[in-house]
Amino acid sequence: MKRLWIALVASVALVAVLVAGSGQGAHGIANPAAVYCYKLGYQYEIVDTDKGQYGTCTFFDGSTCDAWRFLECRCGGEYSYCAIHGYDWITKTDGQNPISRDYCVCVLDGEEIGAVTEFVDVEDTCVGPPLDSDADGFLDSFEAYVGTDPWDDCPDDPSDDAWPPDINNDTWVNGLDIMRFKPVLSGPYDVRFDLNADGYVNVLDLMIYKPLLGTSCTNP
Repeated sequence: MKRLWIALVASVALVAVLVAGSGQGAHGIANPAAVYCYKLGYQYEIVDTDKGQYGTCTFFDGSTCDAWRFLECRCGGEYSYCAIHGYDWITKTDGQNPISRDYCVCVLDGEEIGAVTEFVDVEDTCVGPPLDSDADGFLDSFEAYVGTDPWDDCPDDPSDDAWPPDINNDTWVNGLDIMRFKPVLSGPYDVRFDLNADGYVNVLDLMIYKPLLGTSCTNP
């Protein structure tokens, strides 16, 4: 099921590993801010201005941050590695990070658990696919967007939102899940049903089901 969501960001993979023309990197060295943006499943772009170039990171809801400020959690902290995985975050400025003087640190129950650059290999010049911690075929950032658990690939009970296409959390993808779309298609927007992350719930989301119908997941 890796063909899902990874395919949606594959078009930016080459951009992410190129040296961003933002003055932040040297030839042949991956731009850490670009790699971070890409590995979280977002869209990295280089923007030309009168003052030169800089990189931006665009999130599923269409909002955008300067890529380096995003890496530092000075912008878009709610889309950061920390937030995606349920942690709080702070920006530290003590120069103790080898990537950037200012850097983002994840916090759990008031305790610092590590910088985002410890969790995401931003110096990886052979960039692999974006993060999918539970290997269910949906990116961690996308699961955070729709409200499912990026650490869990299969529901434990009917209240456990773990697998994005399994709307009713019964471990199967079938017509019962599709039936849940009926009131949403003609009603208020519900991000849980926005399976292509385009800001709408419509037939395009239902098309996600075509290769998945009849599949199931199992818990250990």
